[in-house]
Amino acid sequence: NPGGQDLLWSLLADEPWRPFVHLALDGEDVNAPAETLRVRAATLAQNGTPLENVAVKFTGLTGGKKATKAAEHGGRSLFTLPRTAIRKTSDGRFRRLTVQVTWKGGKTEERSFLIPP
Repeated sequence: NPGGQDLLWSLLADEPWRPFVHLALDGEDVNAPAETLRVRAATLAQNGTPLENVAVKFTGLTGGKKATKAAEHGGRSLFTLPRTAIRKTSDGRFRRLTVQVTWKGGKTEERSFLIPP
């Protein structure tokens, strides 16, 4: 996973530890026909404290739908959104969700997900 790769690069390649900003979809939601998808965000500074002024933006949603922040604790957030609110790809085989994370003093991290309809 990307978080593990960051850790290995810092430990094995002696690279400086970067802010830990990662996004993930709950696998059981993606692989099962769940009506609601859960997106988890981790936004931590190099010292393990939560990053300041974090903004999470979801694109690819239809009908003015928005993701709902279900929980937040110590730099970790859980968002939920209805599967049907995510636009389908042009061939209709997948739904595409893009999530952007910005924070004070950092660059924008972006992640796209392809989800079975």
